[in-house]
Amino acid sequence: MKDNNPLGQQYTRPAYSSMIYTSENIKFCPDGKYRWVYEMDMYRNPTLLFLVLKIFGFLMAIPLFFMILPLFQGVPLEAVFDKSKYALIMFGIFFLCVFAGYYILAAIYGGKYVVMFEMDEDGVLHRQMKKQVKKAKAISNLLILAGLVAGNPGRVGQGLLTATHTSTYSDFLKVKKVKAYRKRNLIKVNQLLTHNQVYMADEDFDFVYEYITTRCPKIKR
Repeated sequence: MKDNNPLGQQYTRPAYSSMIYTSENIKFCPDGKYRWVYEMDMYRNPTLLFLVLKIFGFLMAIPLFFMILPLFQGVPLEAVFDKSKYALIMFGIFFLCVFAGYYILAAIYGGKYVVMFEMDEDGVLHRQMKKQVKKAKAISNLLILAGLVAGNPGRVGQGLLTATHTSTYSDFLKVKKVKAYRKRNLIKVNQLLTHNQVYMADEDFDFVYEYITTRCPKIKR
């Protein structure tokens, strides 16, 4: 079945799009949204560490470029290194501090990064749970909210906000790229200015990936 979208394009829904997906982890709520909680081991899964290093690496790229620029102007390597060795040492110390800071933060969070996801035909929402919220409590809240959502969606939304720290939303019609990392239980859903990270259990990976990619008309499958 093909659906028209506001961009005037057409894309094919998956064969099971009209069916309700069920699993031990993902719950389909009366408001038409799939919701689930994922707990990531911050020590074993390096995704967040890679993200932090990427951000700081980008910030360091500009001064590093100006440090090595003389090499392209014919200045000997020894001379360039002699002038910039202390800066390079500082860069090394800085990145060691980034590593240390990440693992300190992981310890504060109890080594777990707990997130809740909401997904429907329009997009997917990533909600970071506050550090004191454990997975068992988050799942309990999710089940309670799923039962309430049909009667009072506004109250449910307010309850979710009080339990979350930050959130990121991806509009499927605006998504430019989707990347899958099965070994890290991760699907990156990227728009122009929004980069979302969607996590799920092994057994739900294929469903979530297919659900997202078949609803993003701007990506190449």
